[in-house]
Amino acid sequence: MTRFSQSIKKSALDKTVAELKKLPTKPKDVFSLRDAVYEIYADIQSVLAKGYSFDEVAALLSKGSIEIKGITLKQYLADYRRKGQKSAGSKAKKSAVVNSAPVVIEEGTQEKSKPENSEKDIKTTKSVKAGSKSGASTDSFVDMPDDL
Repeated sequence: MTRFSQSIKKSALDKTVAELKKLPTKPKDVFSLRDAVYEIYADIQSVLAKGYSFDEVAALLSKGSIEIKGITLKQYLADYRRKGQKSAGSKAKKSAVVNSAPVVIEEGTQEKSKPENSEKDIKTTKSVKAGSKSGASTDSFVDMPDDL
């Protein structure tokens, strides 16, 4: 029976929270198929690096009671990598915004990063209009070298 009008003292609440924080991490004994693949990700990657295909690795996992198809295994591994990149990437993007140097993109070449403190190397910024079939345009700024 739940008592809706129950009053709890702050000291009792603090004591309970302290007890909850003391609890050790409980090991996981049962995994979903996806979580099982995530748990042994590094081991699967090492087998793939030895030249085994996703179907071959899936067959080996099936022998160990992890029933999975090669295509599903491939998807789960891709999801795991994407998931890891998102969490790591969001932190990297935040720091990259703070520490970014101007980037010059020359036609037909890869991006070239300019040193952050080298003001004499920064070229004039020109506005470029990009039109679409609907007639809408957007402004974007591109660092263009003077010699183009």
